[in-house]
Amino acid sequence: MLRIRKEQLQLFQDQARVVFEERVSANLQECFPDECNALGPQGLRETVRVAIERAESHGLETEYDVQRYCNVAFALGLDFDTQFAWAAELLADTELAAESRVSELCERAEDEP
Repeated sequence: MLRIRKEQLQLFQDQARVVFEERVSANLQECFPDECNALGPQGLRETVRVAIERAESHGLETEYDVQRYCNVAFALGLDFDTQFAWAAELLADTELAAESRVSELCERAEDEP
């Protein structure tokens, strides 16, 4: 019987996280090339990590929802979830499914200047 130790599982999880961060970064470079270039490679990696952590802190779990959250963070600013009352209220509304919260978040973000 094959057994995977906790350390091995953690390595798999860490690698999957790095790959996901790279996919998020690539998508952001396509959508926000000027902002990403201004940050530079290291700044972009750090910003993506923070955005992913913030998305997760709001109960977003799927890669699709987290990616969309990161897009909004780049469009409105990394602290949009505290700077805009409507965003904070929406993200805190646990009666809405995460996917619904993110969809509404994206729609509302398009209306911001």
